[in-house]
Amino acid sequence: MLWRQGDVFIERILAIPRNAVPRRDMVLSEGEVTGHSHRILDRESATLYNWLPNQLVLAVHASGATIVHEEHGPIELAPGNYRVWRQREFDPDSWPGRSQADGSGFGLRPGVSDLSRMVRD
Repeated sequence: MLWRQGDVFIERILAIPRNAVPRRDMVLSEGEVTGHSHRILDRESATLYNWLPNQLVLAVHASGATIVHEEHGPIELAPGNYRVWRQREFDPDSWPGRSQADGSGFGLRPGVSDLSRMVRD
């Protein structure tokens, strides 16, 4: 299942990765303009971890957790593990592949076969 709160996406995963590092804060993402944040309402309800660049993982404890933001409705998460990432703007001028005009199909770099890994991090 996938949840969205503004530009923050949350997806259920099976387990917290071994290389995830616990964080002290409970902020999933801070607003660049308003300063508002997507955050876990009750610190005791979950543990937030840094994982990959631009991705977090979240372990929600037995009571469940609420994700809040000043401009969006709350999201209630059941106990379990979740991956959290922020939507990125697609800029075709900075796209790492080649243009389709050169006959390379979808513009992927040689050896890159998983398009989702390139744009969803």
